[in-house]
Amino acid sequence: MLLYHVSADTDVLKRKFVPKVPELSSKASEIEDTQTPRICFAETVSGCFSALPKYSRLKLAVKGARFVLYTLDTDDFSPKDFVTNEELVRNKAVYDANITKEWWLLKPVTLKGTLCEVLSAVQQELPEPPLLPDTPAWNYQISYK
Repeated sequence: MLLYHVSADTDVLKRKFVPKVPELSSKASEIEDTQTPRICFAETVSGCFSALPKYSRLKLAVKGARFVLYTLDTDDFSPKDFVTNEELVRNKAVYDANITKEWWLLKPVTLKGTLCEVLSAVQQELPEPPLLPDTPAWNYQISYK
């Protein structure tokens, strides 16, 4: 299975990713795992955009925005190297994992990305509510080249 990661840093295409606990706002730290170092991926590029923090999403989810797309093949790793989306949803480790289809990679990896440009970004209805009630969640449909 292929997983995706997006970055607004378009100056670096080849990057070594090291698991870390994301810097979270005080609100987010109440509703997301703050212990597990990880590298976040999603099953779709749109899922990556939906999972971005608000400040990044406002910068990237617009026509003409440039981003780097990194692709990871899960077959290149052991299953124990991941926390799957199913596990994240079951453990409510990420409040919107049921929407973003997020996965966590638990070991370092070096990936070469591809520079892309957003052709359109449309915020859509949520397919289902987030795992925790009254939490903000977004669902974007992204087309890119």
